[in-house]
Amino acid sequence: MIVKDDFTRRTWMYFLKSKPDAASAFRSFLASVRADGIPSLVEIVRSDNGGEFFGGEFASVCNELLIKQEFTPAYSPQYNGVAERGLGLIEAAAMAARIQAKVLFGHVQLPKTDRLWAEAMHWACEAINHTACSANPDSKSPYEMWHGEASHARPYPFLKPAYCRWQRPSKLLPKGEACFYVGPSRDHPRDCHRVLTRVGTIQETRNVTWEALPSQLPPPQSSLLPIEVAEEGGEERDDDVDAEEGQGGPETGEAESAGPGGQEVESESQEEKSWLSREGRR
Repeated sequence: MIVKDDFTRRTWMYFLKSKPDAASAFRSFLASVRADGIPSLVEIVRSDNGGEFFGGEFASVCNELLIKQEFTPAYSPQYNGVAERGLGLIEAAAMAARIQAKVLFGHVQLPKTDRLWAEAMHWACEAINHTACSANPDSKSPYEMWHGEASHARPYPFLKPAYCRWQRPSKLLPKGEACFYVGPSRDHPRDCHRVLTRVGTIQETRNVTWEALPSQLPPPQSSLLPIEVAEEGGEERDDDVDAEEGQGGPETGEAESAGPGGQEVESESQEEKSWLSREGRR
């Protein structure tokens, strides 16, 4: 479930095990908004006609806190286009992040991204909150509109390799362990990160040392033929053309030499005529 502010365009994301958990997630959202010290209150909540919003505990929370509920007509998502479009952008960004990680960090054995869709969605939501938005004045980011200042700690690329320092049970064990960045921490200081360990657990920590990337990334694999093969084929075609031109050369030479030959024949016939006229005179 996502909660999107209509004025600043900031988005919060909550993962629910079941639909009745939407009420508790909404309570957590209201508590976090109040903790941020924003001088405004939630007055209207616009949602679809889902069972988690229409009646039940969610409606009782809204009635208790004097929040008005608005519902969109059936099969008309354009009435709540801000939230619908926001969810679509988060899904697209999460898919792109998982694909891009294999290209940027292909030199490292990455974990399987099929099971990290929830972490990728959380990362995409935070990345969009720190991205410039054309709907805001001066194209400010939702984070800057909400807090009044730009953030100095932006999300790093998804699954960026790093080393984390843990509390060792024994001094014989290494001080650090390889891990992967999956997004900023929630309900923690702003300089904390969420990392994925080799074991497959998520940890919240600020003792992170980023792994240095290679100076030159491996070239992408291509299904096209090498350039040398194409050049060899081109040379053979050039030779064929040259051979054809060479065969046509003598023909043109013979045709050109026919002119002088014809002049010689005409000159010989004129000499015969003059000789015959002389013999007739004698």
